[in-house]
Amino acid sequence: MATSTEIKGFLARWLQLGKAVEHVGDGETFKPRRILGLHGYSQEFEDWWNSFEGNSHQWVLSGSHQPLSDLFRPEWEITSCARCDMPIPLLVAGVNDTNCPCNDLPTWPNLDLPHPHTPGDTEHKLRQIHFSLKK
Repeated sequence: MATSTEIKGFLARWLQLGKAVEHVGDGETFKPRRILGLHGYSQEFEDWWNSFEGNSHQWVLSGSHQPLSDLFRPEWEITSCARCDMPIPLLVAGVNDTNCPCNDLPTWPNLDLPHPHTPGDTEHKLRQIHFSLKK
């Protein structure tokens, strides 16, 4: 079963590649300008995530048909795509007919670009760089 943190990271990484999250009922889409902030996720992404968790059955990642609420069920886990190494949902019990969302991105995978990621401790990394430069 995928954890809430894994699902949040899964969505954040695909949103960094320009994917959107689509509301099934009314066609609304969520495509934030910034996903990552200085000390974690952006406020825009966090606000959407907090409203999304209770209504996940109404949302899908563009390029897929899988309701995101399914990912919170025990028979689903987040794993890596064999083609592009991005996170994908995988049905661990039953028939899996889902494709990686990368199947409609003609320029992905692109090894010349930085790989999407979840937030890290930027301040700590900058301190390490600063300390190493002072030596």
